[in-house]
Amino acid sequence: MKRKALSLLLVLAMVLTLLPMAAFAEVNVGDLGEGSYNQILSKTEYGVAPGITETDIVINNKQLTEQNMGYVMEIDMTNPNVHVVAGYKDYQGETWGMQTVRDQAAKAEAALKQTAGFGADTKIVGAINANFFNMATGEPLGPLVMNGKICHNIDNNHEYGYFAVFEDGHAEILRDDVPISADVVEAMGGANMLLEDGNICASAMDGHAQGSRNPRSAVGIKADGTVVLYEVDGRQAPMSVGMTCNEMAEILKGMGCVDAVLLDGGGSSTFCTRREGSDTLEVQNSLSDGNERTVSGTILIASTAAADGEFARAAVTPRGKYYTPGSQIQFNAKGVDAAGYKADLPQGLVWALADDAAGTIDANGLFTAAADFTGEVLVQLKLGARVVGSATVQIQKPDKLEFANDGLNLKYNEVKDLGLSAKYKGNEVIYKVGDIDWDVSKET
Repeated sequence: MKRKALSLLLVLAMVLTLLPMAAFAEVNVGDLGEGSYNQILSKTEYGVAPGITETDIVINNKQLTEQNMGYVMEIDMTNPNVHVVAGYKDYQGETWGMQTVRDQAAKAEAALKQTAGFGADTKIVGAINANFFNMATGEPLGPLVMNGKICHNIDNNHEYGYFAVFEDGHAEILRDDVPISADVVEAMGGANMLLEDGNICASAMDGHAQGSRNPRSAVGIKADGTVVLYEVDGRQAPMSVGMTCNEMAEILKGMGCVDAVLLDGGGSSTFCTRREGSDTLEVQNSLSDGNERTVSGTILIASTAAADGEFARAAVTPRGKYYTPGSQIQFNAKGVDAAGYKADLPQGLVWALADDAAGTIDANGLFTAAADFTGEVLVQLKLGARVVGSATVQIQKPDKLEFANDGLNLKYNEVKDLGLSAKYKGNEVIYKVGDIDWDVSKET
């Protein structure tokens, strides 16, 4: 018998059972300011430690054709328990080499526990890859100062800059024609200056060309002295296409930074945090190499806040995600002490909704969205009358369907995931079985 070839024509006029096509909504402009190329579509915030927060952002252009996933850490330099330190292989700068970001963090944490001014409570709670380097030897390209010791001096490329922390605890970004002063205790070299005195630098004026888009890392400083670490994923379209230097500068300016410098990027771009309620430093971004690359240097964020194990609040997840009406979502909670470390959850916690019209939530945190509800849902965890934890999610009807590829060829009896995603104003929507009606036609 002659086997007939089957081709599947996926009819893109498939119907969302949730809403008619005519009801698709317009995309609102984000909050990066007048004339900005990109917009921030959504933000999801996580506590890390006192004085340190993480915000994950979804970014896109105004046409929603260049999505990016970004990761932001903000560090309050006035908090006495917050320290920004330069990391290197085995936490030493005498012998050049390379090591993953998390391995550098682990070595630094062990050493800092024995270092004056830090102590046994020290925990590395944030980390990002930093300086460019000689990939054969690991020698930094630019300055490296660790605990007051100059391990590598300036290379004097005046369009480059470096990040420095001073004895009094404040941080600055300086061009590398500014010598390292005696009161610099930590420093890490960068590449292009992105922002200077609130203005985008000439070295960051590379426009929006696709060929200039890459995963990138940067460090910035706000007018109030807050340090901002920022990483954007790339080379992973359509999830994250990457950014140009110009777009990095624009995003950092939109966040309130007045000075910023580019760090190493590409496969080196790595963003790590130890989110509150966890004891583990985790890679939060999507690595373009698929695994953690060894790098030369890192900017490490240490907290010396002491863990006491006493319950202070609950970290509730999921947060910031989008779901379709009628979805069931399991919420979970971790106990957190005042320093952001693990604590046992107390007895008597009760799950609640700020708006009962959104649906129902049971005693175990299982939320069922009402079939006719759309909007933001605020889920609360209460101890008596006190709210000790909360999270928000969005219930929305998707306004766009996308396939990962324009076409798909299947062999006889072959099964493949079609890579369908649903979006609402550019944000990924988690849909459930029954949300979409499929129409398949067979051709011989």
